[in-house]
Amino acid sequence: MIQRILHARQVLARLLAAATGMTLFFRVPFPEANLFLHVMALRSPSAFLFFKYSYTLFLYTTPYIAFSILLSGVYIFALKAGRKIRAGKLPLYPEPRKRTELSLVLGEVHHPRKQIPSETPRWLVIPERGLFTGIAILGAIGSGKTSCCMYPFAEQILAYRAEDPDRRIGGRILEVRGDFCGWVSEILAKHGRAQDYVEISLDSEYRYNPLHNDLDAYAYALAYSIASLLKDIFGWGKEPFCQQAYTNLVKFIIFLHKLAFDYAILFDVYYCEISPEVLAERIRQAEEILPDRQFIVVRKTVYQQQIEAFLDFDFVPDQGTDREVYPAEAPLDVGGHLKRQGIEYQKRTVSAREKTDPDKRATVEAIKRWFRNIHLCMESDGDLAAVRNQALEELFVE
Repeated sequence: MIQRILHARQVLARLLAAATGMTLFFRVPFPEANLFLHVMALRSPSAFLFFKYSYTLFLYTTPYIAFSILLSGVYIFALKAGRKIRAGKLPLYPEPRKRTELSLVLGEVHHPRKQIPSETPRWLVIPERGLFTGIAILGAIGSGKTSCCMYPFAEQILAYRAEDPDRRIGGRILEVRGDFCGWVSEILAKHGRAQDYVEISLDSEYRYNPLHNDLDAYAYALAYSIASLLKDIFGWGKEPFCQQAYTNLVKFIIFLHKLAFDYAILFDVYYCEISPEVLAERIRQAEEILPDRQFIVVRKTVYQQQIEAFLDFDFVPDQGTDREVYPAEAPLDVGGHLKRQGIEYQKRTVSAREKTDPDKRATVEAIKRWFRNIHLCMESDGDLAAVRNQALEELFVE
């Protein structure tokens, strides 16, 4: 009973102030018969009325302030000091699969100012609109960032509308540790979405080649990224020219393979970087391949009998009149591979639009000039460089 009264102390203070004010209004009325006030009423009626009504107002407000302070002191020192707060009961957890709107439950909202439970706890929910801004999870090693945040957050997102192909949530996961993707796979299987998990890695059916891009500026961006990675691994050099030199080396190697062979992989970059002879050979082949497109052609019967030998290459049925032929655009090692396997094949040269494209031809010429006039000149070992450069020059003899 006392707790209810003190919780309504403001109402009680108003009632007590009203009763006290009425008593004072009749017991101690405004002294209008005072000579000084009588003169004021004659000389300045407005000032007289101001003092009169202020006096009446203070008969009520002053007791209200006094009662409010008194009741608040009783509430703080007498009632609340020894009172233990009982933690309230949380509402039912909103099941992710049954939510009508996309949201993310981060946890429970406790007391806003103290480290104590709340009498009226609730869930801390981020609505769909708030999920577009991103979430940062910070904490020391072993503090539970993955198990307490990433796992439950991912399950809430992936379980939402899991049975609805049009509204369920998809995404892309990039990780370094390698264990989170396995957990996501288990979450999808738990909610009937096992077929939605597609892993891109060196061991899976799907792979991603970051060098396979048609944007010219992207090649330089990749070269700069590789150069930055080398700096992180081996440290910063004192000579900025060398740093720019190997960035250009990676850039021109990527350009060379994209222009001549329409495809580049990191192994090509590595192989050409450690062997100038191989790089020179690739430039020579680019000059030969660029005007025309070369194909390796095998018969359908040969393809079906020895299909395992063709798995690493893009052999597809001919879309022309002869549908029994399986051609593949010839990379550098297709012919040698088939020859070692004892497989009969034919070469077919098809004129391509690159023959009339002066920009690609000019780019290859620029790569060739860079290789001969800059890259080869960076060799510091004089005798070895002279012998090797003489051999390399023979590759460029027209």
